[in-house]
Amino acid sequence: AVSRQLIKQHANVVAGRWRGNATPRLHEVRGKTLGIIGMGTIGKKVARLAQAFGMPVHYYDIARLPEDQEDLLNVRFRLFRELLRTSDIVSLHVPLNASTRHMLGARELALLQPEAILINTSRGPVIDEVALHAALAAGAFAGAGLDVFDQEPPPADNPLFNLDNVVLTAHMAGPTQESNISRLRNAFDNVQRMERGEAPLWVVPELLA
Repeated sequence: AVSRQLIKQHANVVAGRWRGNATPRLHEVRGKTLGIIGMGTIGKKVARLAQAFGMPVHYYDIARLPEDQEDLLNVRFRLFRELLRTSDIVSLHVPLNASTRHMLGARELALLQPEAILINTSRGPVIDEVALHAALAAGAFAGAGLDVFDQEPPPADNPLFNLDNVVLTAHMAGPTQESNISRLRNAFDNVQRMERGEAPLWVVPELLA
């Protein structure tokens, strides 16, 4: 949605501007390098989906995957700052804790390429929202897709609302009718597993510590 500027295109059509005042700069994701921060269960699913679109996938995680898993997923490990510098699209999939709060601040955002896109579907405070707005308003990188915010719901005067290079959703990147059914089924399956004395599946790793 960000790379194709769907929100801007929709607004132009509704306002009677068939193609706006100028041809927008639209981009494909094919061939673009996706940098995933947080290669857990969700990160791995995103990697598989991205490769279906012809995207090379790099990743950073505090715990590097074994080499055979990297080969199986066809992903390459990068150090955090290197990933920010070399990725066309950066997608965040980390839990919120003391080490990830504001892990992307002004210094980290300054490493992004001018045409880069930042996606956050994890937790809002993972990014310093003030620094993010400043970078986007200055055109430091191309745009952002945000499903999460520092404060949810965000206040009506959130300055991100005034930008035209963001796509914003209400923490709804995951929930669908189908995924809700799957979550209930998985929860029921885990209850049965625990009754049998078996370990539950899909446990967030941080909860095991």
